[in-house]
Amino acid sequence: SHWRDLRDGIAYAWRTPAAAGLMLLAALVNFMGFPLTFNLMPYIAREVYGLDATGLSHLVAGLGFGTLTGSIIMALRGGEGNSGRFMTVALLCWFLGIVTFAHLDTKAAGLPVLFFTGMAHSFGLIAMTGVLLRAVEDRFRGRVMGIRMLCVYALPFGLLGTGPLIERIGYPATASLYVAFGMVCTTLIAWRWRDVMWR
Repeated sequence: SHWRDLRDGIAYAWRTPAAAGLMLLAALVNFMGFPLTFNLMPYIAREVYGLDATGLSHLVAGLGFGTLTGSIIMALRGGEGNSGRFMTVALLCWFLGIVTFAHLDTKAAGLPVLFFTGMAHSFGLIAMTGVLLRAVEDRFRGRVMGIRMLCVYALPFGLLGTGPLIERIGYPATASLYVAFGMVCTTLIAWRWRDVMWR
C-alpha cells in the first residue's frame, strides 16, 4: 500500500545516515531560508525598500532570474564530484545573500544581491538532490525523494515565527537572527555527516 511505502521510506531515511542528514538540511532551509525571501517579498518591497507593485515585480524577477541562471549552470556543469561540499558552500552563500539583502534599502543595490542569492539557492538545492539520489539505494529512491518533498512543510512554521519577530525587532534583525541560526545548523549538520556532505 502507499502508506506502507511511506512508512518504509521514512524508516530507511531514518536509519541511513546520509539520507537523515540531508532530510534535516532540507527541512532547515525550508524553515529558515524560504520565508525570508519568497514569502515575505511583498512586505520587504513595501516596508523596507519603499517600492510599489512595479518595484516588487522587479525584485521577484531578479530573484527568479538568478534561480534560472543557477539551474542552467548546474545543468551545464553536470554531476562532477564534491557535490556535497559544493552544496554546503552554496547554501551558506544563500544565507549570506539573504541577510545582505535584508540590510539594504535601495532597489539598485538589492537587485544584484537578489540575483546572486537566487543563483546560490539553485546551486544548493540542485546539488542536494544529486547528493541524496547517490546516497540511497535504487529501490528506495522514489520513496526517499517523496519524503524529501514533504520537508517543504517546515516553511509555514518558519513563516509563523517571522511575524512576531518583525513586529518587535524589525525585518533586518529578524533576517539576521534566522540566518545566524540557519548557518550554525547547516555547519553542524555538515560536520555531523561530513563523510557524505564534505569529503
